Amino acid sequence: MLIATKGNRQTVIDEKEVKIFTDQGYDVTDEKGKVIAFPANKVVPYAEYVKLLAENEALKKKSAKGGSE
Repeated sequence: MLIATKGNRQTVIDEKEVKIFTDQGYDVTDEKGKVIAFPANKVVPYAEYVKLLAENEALKKKSAKGGSE
Protein backbone atom coordinates (compact mmCIF):
# COMPACT_ATOMS: atom_id res chain seq x y z
CA MET A 1 0.00 0.00 0.00
CA LEU A 2 1.35 3.41 -0.98
CA ILE A 3 0.00 6.80 0.02
CA ALA A 4 0.07 9.84 -2.27
CA THR A 5 0.00 13.15 -0.36
CA LYS A 6 -0.46 16.70 -1.62
CA GLY A 7 -1.33 19.44 0.84
CA ASN A 8 -4.00 18.00 3.12
CA ARG A 9 -5.12 15.32 0.61
CA GLN A 10 -4.07 11.69 0.91
CA THR A 11 -4.91 8.95 -1.55
CA VAL A 12 -4.10 5.24 -1.36
CA ILE A 13 -2.48 4.14 -4.63
CA ASP A 14 -0.70 1.11 -6.04
CA GLU A 15 2.79 0.99 -7.55
CA LYS A 16 1.47 1.44 -11.11
CA GLU A 17 0.11 4.90 -10.21
CA VAL A 18 3.29 6.39 -8.68
CA LYS A 19 4.39 8.27 -11.83
CA ILE A 20 0.90 9.60 -12.46
CA PHE A 21 0.66 11.07 -8.96
CA THR A 22 4.22 12.43 -8.81
CA ASP A 23 3.60 14.15 -12.16
CA GLN A 24 0.63 15.87 -10.49
CA GLY A 25 2.79 17.10 -7.58
CA TYR A 26 2.12 14.40 -4.97
CA ASP A 27 4.66 12.90 -2.56
CA VAL A 28 4.43 9.12 -2.38
CA THR A 29 5.21 7.24 0.84
CA ASP A 30 4.90 3.67 2.00
CA GLU A 31 2.74 2.66 4.97
CA LYS A 32 5.63 3.36 7.37
CA GLY A 33 6.01 6.93 6.08
CA LYS A 34 9.24 6.38 4.12
CA VAL A 35 9.30 8.60 1.01
CA ILE A 36 9.20 6.45 -2.13
CA ALA A 37 8.92 9.23 -4.73
CA PHE A 38 8.45 12.97 -4.90
CA PRO A 39 7.59 15.39 -7.69
CA ALA A 40 10.43 16.65 -9.89
CA ASN A 41 9.27 20.25 -9.49
CA LYS A 42 9.40 20.19 -5.69
CA VAL A 43 11.44 23.08 -4.28
CA VAL A 44 12.90 24.06 -0.94
CA PRO A 45 12.04 27.53 0.40
CA TYR A 46 15.05 29.84 0.07
CA ALA A 47 15.15 30.63 3.80
CA GLU A 48 15.39 26.93 4.61
CA TYR A 49 18.11 26.50 1.97
CA VAL A 50 20.20 29.31 3.51
CA LYS A 51 19.77 27.81 6.98
CA LEU A 52 20.88 24.37 5.78
CA LEU A 53 23.81 25.86 3.86
CA ALA A 54 25.06 27.59 7.04
CA GLU A 55 24.61 24.37 9.03
CA ASN A 56 26.56 22.45 6.40
CA GLU A 57 29.44 24.95 6.53
CA ALA A 58 29.54 24.74 10.34
CA LEU A 59 29.66 20.95 10.20
CA LYS A 60 32.45 21.03 7.60
CA LYS A 61 34.51 23.31 9.87
CA LYS A 62 33.85 21.06 12.86
CA SER A 63 34.84 18.02 10.83
CA ALA A 64 38.05 19.70 9.64
CA LYS A 65 39.00 20.37 13.27
CA GLY A 66 38.67 16.68 14.03
CA GLY A 67 35.12 16.84 15.31
CA SER A 68 36.08 18.06 18.78
CA GLU A 69 34.24 21.01 20.31
